[in-house]
Amino acid sequence: MGEKQNQRLKALALVLKALSHETRLRILNLLHENKKTWNEMQLELQINPKSLRDHLKYLLDRNLVKKIEPVGFALTFAGKIILEISMKEMLAVIELDD
Repeated sequence: MGEKQNQRLKALALVLKALSHETRLRILNLLHENKKTWNEMQLELQINPKSLRDHLKYLLDRNLVKKIEPVGFALTFAGKIILEISMKEMLAVIELDD
């Protein structure tokens, strides 16, 4: 396996890790609906500020979420595509197992 392939697999692993936490999925799903402010997210998600900060930082660092000036957050293009593909495909697989 070449270096480029290793880098792609490492990037994929980071994205899958981002999607592997329920709170991060909830944040992505919330932002898929529309951009949100910090306060809107905290009210809708009902999580403590530290947890929201940590999960948002994780998503920001992986380029799945971006800051919108002056105080909001939105999905990046990559975040939208990954969420739409992963949610649709994974939910279809889960439903097949029932």
